Amino acid sequence: MTFKQLRIFSAAARFGNITRASQELHVSQPAVSKQLKLLEEEYQTRLFLRVGRGVELTDAGRAFLRNANALLAPLEDLKQNLSEPRLGAKANHLAIGGSHGSSALFLPKLLFAFRKTHPHVAVTLRTNQTSVLEQLILSSQLELAVVSRQPRSPNLAAESCREEKFVAFCRPNHPLGKKRLVALPEVLQSPLVIRGGGKRNRGTTETLLNELDPVIRPNIVMRAESPVALKSIVQNGMGVGVILEDLVYADIRDGKLKALRLSPAIKLVARSFLIYRSERQLSANAQDFLALLRRSRG
Repeated sequence: MTFKQLRIFSAAARFGNITRASQELHVSQPAVSKQLKLLEEEYQTRLFLRVGRGVELTDAGRAFLRNANALLAPLEDLKQNLSEPRLGAKANHLAIGGSHGSSALFLPKLLFAFRKTHPHVAVTLRTNQTSVLEQLILSSQLELAVVSRQPRSPNLAAESCREEKFVAFCRPNHPLGKKRLVALPEVLQSPLVIRGGGKRNRGTTETLLNELDPVIRPNIVMRAESPVALKSIVQNGMGVGVILEDLVYADIRDGKLKALRLSPAIKLVARSFLIYRSERQLSANAQDFLALLRRSRG
């Protein structure tokens, strides 16, 4: 195993695509495939599965990724420290991340304000699930991120950011969509579509739904990783969706989907968190954006 192979593996896992990984690393696609194959042969286990035109990590691959990123992080730190002329100097870029909900409205609005005072800074906003964003920060590919749960790594600092509001919704001609108020049991017993990767990966939405009623178990019939896919499933009449309000706001405003008013009126909210490396000083641009984030919480 070499550090080159770890970088290739990390890039392939990050993009879920061999071609994208080869472009990122300026290495030929056959070379990327060869190095990944050598890793699998060395450890005698399958790290990736072919899914359509991309690749997906196996359980062994996800475990390998955590260790690979832990090994790569010090190297990335060394590279960045050597490339920066002085600590805290203002660079011309800023790389941040956000969960799907935070990236829909909240972070774009803040970035718009940030660009007014930093017009020459090139900003990258990466959107992904919390576990991926944590690894991107640990490997120094992002400086900070707004995520949906507290980080698991002791090397990441976390600050409470804001309340994320969830909404139950359906297509306009759905029977529940024609009611002015919808009783909570009706929603919980309806076929529900939520975000998530499966029963072993219980996310924020499922946790909220399970806490709503001590007796009624939510009738979750489908999970979708992509917010776009989830909304499409609901638009096709396959159930009632529950998702962060920011992700469905425009569709409800335009009449494509209908938000349900629950009775009794229940506040479906979860707390998001701002995370960054605890043992490393942020760049000047990241510090400015962090200050903007902290002011926005008020």
